[in-house]
Amino acid sequence: MVLTHSRKEYLLNLEDLSKVKHTGQHIANVIEEIINQISSEKFVAIVSDNGSNIASAHGLIVQKYPNIINI
Repeated sequence: MVLTHSRKEYLLNLEDLSKVKHTGQHIANVIEEIINQISSEKFVAIVSDNGSNIASAHGLIVQKYPNIINI
């Protein structure tokens, strides 16, 4: 889900990940694909829950894209 500055929501990508291990690295790769589709300069933050695999993915994303806030 992408939220624009005008508060419009768009479903950008929907993918079945039920047969894939939800490692931090894999989740980071999926997030990075979306960032690259849109452009990292257009991202401000990524919002999600605080599961350990998600926290790991956010850490990897923030290292590579320091302009993106981890919420």
